[in-house]
Amino acid sequence: MFLLFISFHGKDTRIKFTNHLYVALSKYFRTFIDQKELEKGDEISSALPKAIEEAYVSVVVFSENYASSKWCLNELVKILECKKDQGQIVIPVFYEVNPSDVRNQRGSYGQAFEKHEQDLRHSKDKLQKWRNALTEAADISGWHFQNDTDRIESNFIKDIVEDVLHRKLPFEVNKKIVGIEKKYEEIELLLNIGSGDVRTLGLWGMGGIGKTTLAKYAYAKLSFQFERRCLLENVREKSNESGGLSALRKVCLYELFDLPLNARYVETPILERKLAGEKSLIVLYYVATLEQAENLNMCLGPGSRVIVTTRDKQIFSQFNECEIYEVKPLNKDVLKL
Repeated sequence: MFLLFISFHGKDTRIKFTNHLYVALSKYFRTFIDQKELEKGDEISSALPKAIEEAYVSVVVFSENYASSKWCLNELVKILECKKDQGQIVIPVFYEVNPSDVRNQRGSYGQAFEKHEQDLRHSKDKLQKWRNALTEAADISGWHFQNDTDRIESNFIKDIVEDVLHRKLPFEVNKKIVGIEKKYEEIELLLNIGSGDVRTLGLWGMGGIGKTTLAKYAYAKLSFQFERRCLLENVREKSNESGGLSALRKVCLYELFDLPLNARYVETPILERKLAGEKSLIVLYYVATLEQAENLNMCLGPGSRVIVTTRDKQIFSQFNECEIYEVKPLNKDVLKL
């Protein structure tokens, strides 16, 4: 599941708007939100740059007092660096502020910079970085909400979520591969997403021919249609690590239920019943043995789909209703951006 980062000013929007946005986005993405108060000094905490760098999308909630926080401004500078260097998607949300005030540092944004100039009169370079970041972010196409309109806030949040879901695919699968869309259409037919049965699709073929790329592409295209999602990479290697197959099965459940990795009780009757009643999408890369396949074969709810990549066709005997798609070499068609 892809990581999404939310930048916001705590005192302005934490309790209502940003919390509601976080809950809505968390249904589809691993969503990072700073649970601490933001105003802790000039520099952002050591954990945040890593979260920003790993994010597929950053949503920046510009509110009345966003620019008053040095923490928020430094966060924004980092986000825009990732946009430039990594192609990260940035979506600005102007919550009860005018985008032109953000762009030109007027109104509450102008007042904030008057204070910053007094505090940082010897740091003109930093001030200019902050100004440039606000101007650049305000020029990105985004969303604007004002309380004095007839727009319902819950509908506004739905629009933002749909915007994120329909953005281009993440960089790791966003490669211009000649013919991949046709191959995806073929496996989509085999998956038959509209039917209520539980199905497994096996992507079979020799190593290095594009099974993983095709599986990632399918996951990114389809994941928002499912209540539970898990993308488990390199099953072959991870099954040999500490804890073996039992630990690997737990990791899959952690991701499906968005649980912390230190959660003590995972395979409980309550969670098993919940899993059996909900629509899940599970993608398993590099399944190498029948034992791995058997251990990761779970009781899933109606409409669920499992995608398995492997070099060994016998693996698919461990799954019911399994369609097999032979992946032909893609490497000659790959055109890097």
